[in-house]
Amino acid sequence: MPMEPQETEDNQNQELLSKELVLSSLVQEVTRVMHSAATLDQALDAFLLGITELTGVQNMALLGLKPGQAYLSPTHGLGLSPEIMEAIRVSPATGTIHACLMTHRHLLVETIPKDDPFFVTGAGSYLIMPITTRVAEMAPETPSCILPLGALWLDTTPPGPELTGQTISHLSSLANQAGLMMETWRAQRELAAANTELKQINTKLNEAYAALSKAQKTIEKDLDRARAIQNNLLPTAFPDHLLKRIASKYIPAGMVGGDYYDCFELPSGNLGLVVADVSGHGIGAALVMSMFKVLLRTFSAMDSAGDPDPSPCSVLNRINATFMTQQLGAAQFVTAFYAIFDKRSRRLTYCNAGHVAQMVRQSPESEPTGESLLEMSSQGLVLGMFANTFLSEATLELAPEARIFLFTDGITEAHGINGKMFGIEPLKELALGSGPDHPAALIDSLMRLRSDFLGGSTQATGELADDATLVILDV
Repeated sequence: MPMEPQETEDNQNQELLSKELVLSSLVQEVTRVMHSAATLDQALDAFLLGITELTGVQNMALLGLKPGQAYLSPTHGLGLSPEIMEAIRVSPATGTIHACLMTHRHLLVETIPKDDPFFVTGAGSYLIMPITTRVAEMAPETPSCILPLGALWLDTTPPGPELTGQTISHLSSLANQAGLMMETWRAQRELAAANTELKQINTKLNEAYAALSKAQKTIEKDLDRARAIQNNLLPTAFPDHLLKRIASKYIPAGMVGGDYYDCFELPSGNLGLVVADVSGHGIGAALVMSMFKVLLRTFSAMDSAGDPDPSPCSVLNRINATFMTQQLGAAQFVTAFYAIFDKRSRRLTYCNAGHVAQMVRQSPESEPTGESLLEMSSQGLVLGMFANTFLSEATLELAPEARIFLFTDGITEAHGINGKMFGIEPLKELALGSGPDHPAALIDSLMRLRSDFLGGSTQATGELADDATLVILDV
């Protein structure tokens, strides 16, 4: 019995629905295989095989723009010989193909002219399906855009399988999945390359850090040796037969400093007293300080004519002349106070080359007015900068109970956390009120006052701004 028209239509619809379900399932399966592939090549091969299952087409090629190329060329193919694959070159500027890529629409060419880039395939007609990906927006006001990645070429020469609108729609879905997959792999490659670069940079940073740590350890060892050498340059013993009592304190701003002091016996039997301050601190200042000590000990023993016990002024002038020949530089100079004490006559002859004024307390019973507290100020310029220092000498007659205070400006010019300077007054008050106290006790008292005054200023920087030296002696 023949079927009724309604029954025939229902059967046709059922057949179409079944076919649609089969095609949809096929697209889903191909998509799953593509995204589960271990490599991009495997994923694209699965994509082409899926196209064959979906359309029945046997000859096809996937075109892409390789780095450094100005044309599209096959990257993967099916049913085409390597020679044909190698011969296909598609300029992105080719009119109809360019329009296909830019408008993201498929192109069906039913008659292939000789100048067509796919003429070499021998196909009678073909379909171009663009492969694209969506680039996310870079900013809220910038919309996302579709970026072409390549194209899928299918040989549709009759009597090949007919590509219906339904088939092309599924084909477009697979092409979109291929574009998404290709963009994912590209992002993964870039991320892997970035991670590799970061690892290489991290390796180089670790190597640089190791080299820096090694260099730092070498520098620290050199600084330790320099500090040990400098400490050996400072006096460890004093001529007790020329002194009653003495105490000293030296605090370098860094690991090594540029202050120097000494108290030594001269060939004549007199007492030499010196305190000096090299500009700045650190290795450079320590080297200049070492030179100053050698020159002072050499020139204080005899003058240029070979006579012993030269005057303080002549000694400092000879040191300055030597410094000028060494060209220390405009930023490197020395302030110095050098004195000679004759114990028999109790006469102190001194010369001050740009150094902070030193002090003598004549009597332990000093009045609060400080009339017996004398200052030995500068009478000349610093050493190492000018050929003529304009130095001159002065002489004091010291009382039997006189006490001498030698120091550098690191004591008086230290600044607290509020920016205020420690100043000379605490030292003067200590000198006037010390009585017969031992010099070591006075130094401890002043250093405690200074430490309290500095407070957090040294804790914030981790070091002092300048070297500090204080020597107190009873003669």
